[in-house]
Amino acid sequence: MTTAIQESITLQQQVGNAAVQQGGMTAIVQSYALSVTQQARLNLSGSDNSQVRAYAAGINTELGKAANTATTYLNNVQPQSMALLAETRAYFALQGAFVNILQLQQGLPPNQAAQLLSALRDEVGKIRDKAQQYATTMQNMRGSFEDSGREFASYAAKLHSVVGGDQGILKQLDDQLQQVNAQINANSHRAVNGLAILGGLALIAVGVLGAVFTGGLSLGLAIGGGALLVKGMGRTNGQALAQLYNQKSELLKKQQRIRDEVKLLQTCQAGLIDLGKQAGQAAAAAQNVANGWNSLKASLESVANFVGSGSQATGIVRQFYLDAALGRRDEILNKVTIMENNLTSTQVLTNPSTTTGSMIQAGLVQYA
Repeated sequence: MTTAIQESITLQQQVGNAAVQQGGMTAIVQSYALSVTQQARLNLSGSDNSQVRAYAAGINTELGKAANTATTYLNNVQPQSMALLAETRAYFALQGAFVNILQLQQGLPPNQAAQLLSALRDEVGKIRDKAQQYATTMQNMRGSFEDSGREFASYAAKLHSVVGGDQGILKQLDDQLQQVNAQINANSHRAVNGLAILGGLALIAVGVLGAVFTGGLSLGLAIGGGALLVKGMGRTNGQALAQLYNQKSELLKKQQRIRDEVKLLQTCQAGLIDLGKQAGQAAAAAQNVANGWNSLKASLESVANFVGSGSQATGIVRQFYLDAALGRRDEILNKVTIMENNLTSTQVLTNPSTTTGSMIQAGLVQYA
């Protein structure tokens, strides 16, 4: 039975770390989703090409769908992620209460100890169900964002073809945007790791990647323009992030062989496909949490059954939980609490008239 007890200790540490990782992914997806909600609609009414004008309604419909999906995430799905962190914190607090009972009542009868363990097991089962529901929802979010990205890719190719553009140039721009996005994501994941260990605040800056002219009007490129900064991560990291967003802006500005309307669509496509990837990673992280809770539930049930089988078991289990309280439990509870506090206090700044790179530079004064 010693192996099962040790397994329970390990599983609790693993599920706590997984919950922290899942919580951190929330901030990355949030930064992307906010940028989607800031994207203005496309105006092609001033185009002298009737085929170009004909695409406007469909494009704006897709922009609306993407914005609705992002809003659904921000208003309905993200709170589920935050609730999972709160549930995790509450579980480890409940475990602490059990430890206190063991400390105060060294001669606790086996049946009562088994009942307490069963209560922990049941609580774990409830959290597992919520984690599984969140993981499934995030997978659906991933599909919706990636579907929107593919629609924008299709519209970009069609519009580019109508105006006689070279599809090879369009593919080149897409590849370049994806390369920069990959570097931005690596930076964001480093920032998320900081959220779990630093007591500083997080800042999400939502600006634009630049502007294009459609229908004689200037339109900001917002999708993909959300950036995550964490206080204490250092000026060098922030400067590198600002340079990456500036690099993305320059890619769009320097590409003169692609019409502005197509640049907008290609940028939307790249941003939404990338958002889908981040949502997928968030779903995978949530699934890891659900799997962890499921394994822990089974382990606790095994220990509870063992305790209920005879008086000799109580002392072993008592020592197990006391050991957990003295070490790993407090460490995990601290990590979960830090992540939860950082996410709930995240500051969001939006400015549709300023580039994201400039907003990051300004934010470094406070968040370096």
